Parts: sequence; C-alpha cells; structure tokens
Amino acid sequence: MARHGTWPEGSPLHRQTAYRFFAGLLLYPEPDRIEHLKAAARWLAEGDAVNREPVNQSRGIGKRTDGITGSRDHGITQAVLSLNGDLQDGGSAAGGREPGAANLADLQSDYVRFFRSSRHDFCYPYEGAYVDPEMSAALSFRLESEYAQVGVQLSVKDFPDHAATELEFMSYLCGLEARAAMEGYGDAVAGWRRREQIFLRDHLGRWFPQFARRVGETSRGFYRGVCAGAADFIASDKTCLERLTPVM
Repeated sequence: MARHGTWPEGSPLHRQTAYRFFAGLLLYPEPDRIEHLKAAARWLAEGDAVNREPVNQSRGIGKRTDGITGSRDHGITQAVLSLNGDLQDGGSAAGGREPGAANLADLQSDYVRFFRSSRHDFCYPYEGAYVDPEMSAALSFRLESEYAQVGVQLSVKDFPDHAATELEFMSYLCGLEARAAMEGYGDAVAGWRRREQIFLRDHLGRWFPQFARRVGETSRGFYRGVCAGAADFIASDKTCLERLTPVM
C-alpha cells in the first residue's frame, strides 16, 4: 500500500479532493457550499481520511477526502492552510478590512465583482477569454466532446470552459484513476493519467495561469489566494504527471 499523504507515491484521492476544493471555491459562494468548503479545507490541511473510497462525483466538495500533507514538496500545503484560514473567517480582506471582519455577503460581493460584473477589474473565469479567437468558437464543442468521452454530461447551467467546470472534470478523472488503482487495473491507471495530462496540457495548464495573474493584479484578498493556490496546484500536478506518464 502506498504511503498516505504523498504524490506521486500516494493515492490520487487527495488530488481528486484538491481539484474539487478549488472548483468549489470558484463557484458562487452559497452558504451550504461554504460549509462544505470549510470542512474540506480542514480535512485537506489535517491529512484526514486515509485510504478512503473515491468521493461522490457530483458537483461540490465531497464529505470524504484524502489529505495532502505530503504535498508541501510542491507548495500546495501552505496554500490550502491559507485558504482554510480565510474560509474560517468567512471571506476576504476586501476594502482594507481584516479577514475576520468579512462575512458571506462580502465574499458574494467580491465574487460578482471579479467574475460576473462588467467593471474594469472583471476577470473572465473562462478559457475562451484566453485562447486564440479562432479557436474560441470551437472550444465549447471540443470540451463537451472530451467530457462526453468519459460519460460526463453538463447541465444547462454549466459552461464547458468555466474554471470550476474544468477543475471539477480533473477531479472526476482523478476519481476514475483512484478507482482503477483500488481495483488493481494498472493499464487503466496509466490511461487515466494520460488523459489527465492531456487535459492539463491542452486546457487548464495553458490558460489558468493567465487568469490567476489577472486576479492577482486586481484583488488583494480571498480570491487572489484562491487562484494563486489553484494555479500552483495545477502546475505541480502537471509536472508530476509529465514525469510519470510522458505523452508523445
């Protein structure tokens, strides 16, 4: 059995949960979602739930997770601990306030300001805003096709190229990899890793760093930390996958 809390030696379950964690953070902060995120942040930071089965594949943060204690080697642990602290405080330090002075209304206001408004500091959380315009037209069709290949069908409210959708899809792939590993299907594990690597190469790994930089330029608070932490995690995971499963 692989040692808990390490990557690449450890279970992909912590990667599944981390991707879902960041996906949830980039969805509108409804009260129930925030409570799930707080719980997930604690479990990720504490390295809880050793050798659990893959969590339910529905949108949102699963109640069962696998810790990422060993991921400090590529800078993820500190990012999750920082996010954990902000979530317990309820939001950002927007407007010069200390984190403890923020509340759910502040967090919701910041989300609309950065990701849904037409203000000058608006940050598009969509891949289509960061790719060649000639590619953008076919992007949604391409993503939906990639999702459908593994049995994922989006609801009418989901945008194929939204950051949260793509992060959740990576979580889903990691869950399939974890299940294959538990069942002893080594070839399937390698196949899922290749698919993960290709998706990071062609999508999240290409545009998310630009998005995170844009958020970092316009925000001093919660969402700056969210996007920086997610970008760090994506980059580290991409590097690990490239080392494990080279794609020609």
